[in-house]
Amino acid sequence: IVYLNLASMFLETGDYTKAAVYLKDAYKYLPAAKPAQSIIYWNSKADYGFKTNDTVSVKMAIDSLQEYILKNELSAVLKMEAELTLYDLKANYAKNILNDFDESLINFEKKLAVVQLAEDDVEIANTYFQLAEVYKEQNKNELAKKYFLQAFILADSFDIVKVSLNASTALANIYEAEGNKSVAYEYLLKWRNISDSNRSYEKLKYNSLLEG
Repeated sequence: IVYLNLASMFLETGDYTKAAVYLKDAYKYLPAAKPAQSIIYWNSKADYGFKTNDTVSVKMAIDSLQEYILKNELSAVLKMEAELTLYDLKANYAKNILNDFDESLINFEKKLAVVQLAEDDVEIANTYFQLAEVYKEQNKNELAKKYFLQAFILADSFDIVKVSLNASTALANIYEAEGNKSVAYEYLLKWRNISDSNRSYEKLKYNSLLEG
């Protein structure tokens, strides 16, 4: 788990050389790893592949995780987590590497079913946004707007700031491209209000830490 944590840290900071070293070290202990650690490992391996354009690593991670799910008896919670990770990886592989948008949509829909069953509002909002992005790539703007809006409404309800900001920006851009500047402006105002509110919250939190 220490090697995995170090690999994740270097993946976040962009030091992919060190991340690769620690992923290799972690792999040695994978046969004895707990199920949750195995899921994290293959997700990190795929993350490394996406960030370094190493498609072999991404495909290896997807195939290995799929095999792991099939061959092991996992608890309901861990199986759900593994399937969520698998569908997300398969969808992003299809979208970003294969340019197979239909396959990407199939897997994001499967992911959506899993996160809805888990009642995970953050992941539901994220998945709505991911579906919208694929429809936008296909120039299916009505479907893109539908899912961006669903992502925005859910994210705004549960203060999922990143999704709220990204979805409002995406909606503004689509409406502006369509010539509907008044609606585009409404979403830009929503973006600004959320952004201002978040900055105020972060400032209050920072001041609280200083005073504490």
